[in-house]
Amino acid sequence: MPTNEQNMRKSEYEAHQKRLKEMKTTLDTRPPREMPMSQRREIERRQKQSLVELDNRLLLDRLAVAMSVKNIDNERKHVTFISLMEGKKKRELQRIESDNRRLLQAIRKTVPVYNHLQWEKDAENRVHYLRNMTEFPDLFVPPGSQQRARSSSPTPIGFSPSKAGIKSEAPATHNTIPTSSSYGN
Repeated sequence: MPTNEQNMRKSEYEAHQKRLKEMKTTLDTRPPREMPMSQRREIERRQKQSLVELDNRLLLDRLAVAMSVKNIDNERKHVTFISLMEGKKKRELQRIESDNRRLLQAIRKTVPVYNHLQWEKDAENRVHYLRNMTEFPDLFVPPGSQQRARSSSPTPIGFSPSKAGIKSEAPATHNTIPTSSSYGN
């Protein structure tokens, strides 16, 4: 037995179901219009652009009239701009030049510390000592000589090919150092 309250709920539920079936969507799912609202904006943009062009044209005409008449304001005068940093740059340049001059004078006045004549003498002594230390002094080739420059591979100082068991390609007379007897004395 349905009661009054149950009948009331049932009728409310049916009314609710009916309203849901009859309800329309709030979303517009139709295809959009061809030019929605853009036509109005485009017309306004063109109107503003034409007003700006008109104002520019009027301003240009006024400028042309003003420039054709000689006034105080429209004369072209060459204006030289004075740099605020010019004095500072000039002083800095003078300071650098004086420092450079002072350095150049100091370099010119210094006495050389190295004696190249003493270097040459020491080099000769080293060659003499090396010649005395070699096992075969007749085959010794001093460092920096032409024979060593002609060879394809660098040889160690005091190295002798015959000492290493290698036959030399050049005759033995080219490897020997000339003595006083070889000059015919």
